[in-house]
Amino acid sequence: MSQPNGAMFFNFGGKCMVRLFVALETLRQHYKGPVTLMLAKGDPFNEQAAPDLAQYGDIVWFDMDRLAKRNLKCVLKPQLFRQSPYINTLMLDGDLVFQADITPLFREIEQGGFLLTKFSTWNADGAKMRTRVAQAREFLTDKQWEAASSKTPAVNIGVMGWNANCPTMDAWEEMTKNLAGKHIADEIAAQAVYPWNPHVLVDQTWNHSCVYGVGDHKEAKILHYHGDKHTEIKRPTSRVWIDEFRELVFSGKCRNMHTYLTWGDPSLEGRLKQTPSLLNPN
Repeated sequence: MSQPNGAMFFNFGGKCMVRLFVALETLRQHYKGPVTLMLAKGDPFNEQAAPDLAQYGDIVWFDMDRLAKRNLKCVLKPQLFRQSPYINTLMLDGDLVFQADITPLFREIEQGGFLLTKFSTWNADGAKMRTRVAQAREFLTDKQWEAASSKTPAVNIGVMGWNANCPTMDAWEEMTKNLAGKHIADEIAAQAVYPWNPHVLVDQTWNHSCVYGVGDHKEAKILHYHGDKHTEIKRPTSRVWIDEFRELVFSGKCRNMHTYLTWGDPSLEGRLKQTPSLLNPN
C-alpha cells in the first residue's frame, strides 16, 4: 500500500461498460486523485476497452476465477478491497454519476474505518429490509441480530470505503461468504454486520438513489442508477445520466464507443432504439 487515498472500480463483462465510462468521465470532472481500475483477466470486453479506460486510471488485472469461484461472484468485492494499493480505499460502482469531489470521503474513511452510505431514508426494520437482513439471522448472536434488525439506517454499497487497519472488513467478508449465492449477498452482509462493528455512515447525498433519493438530486454529490434505471427519459435523475452519456459520446474520448453500445446493456439499447436522435449532435 504505497498511497494513502484512492478510488477503485471493478468490471467484468460488457453489459455495464458504457455506464462505467460515464462514471469515470464524471468523476474526473471533479477529482484528480489516484484511481485504480480492477479488470477481470481474460475478459474480452475488458481487453478491448482497456486502451480507452486507461485514460482514467491505473489498470490492474485480476483473476476472477481465483478470487470467486463459479456462482460465487457476490464474494468478489471484499476480496478486491484486500488488493487495494491504498490505505484508505473508496470502492465505487460503475453506475454512478459524480457531481462533486469525492476527496472529503477519505477523511471519513480514515476516521471511521469502514464507510457506508445511507440508502434514502429507509431503515432495517422496514418490511423489505427486514426480510433481506433476516437471511443473515442464523449467523448472528441474539445481541447482533437485535442491533442489525432495529431501526438502523439501510445502506447501499455502491459507494463504500475501507481503511486497511479496520477490522470490520473481516466481519463483512465472513458474512458475505456465509450468504454466498443469495441475491446482493455482499450488501445484505454489510447491512447485517455494520451496526455492531466500527463504521461511519455518511448521508445519502453521497449515494443518491435515482428513484428513492430524498431531496433535490441537483444537490447530491453522487447519483446512483442501481437496477438499470439510467435511461428512463421521464425521470429527472435519469436525464442527467443521458446528458452525461451524450456529452461523452460526442467528446470523442472513447474511440470505440459505438462498439461498446452493442455489448448488451438492454436499458440503453432500448432507449436508443426508441430515441435514436440521442446519438445525433444537437
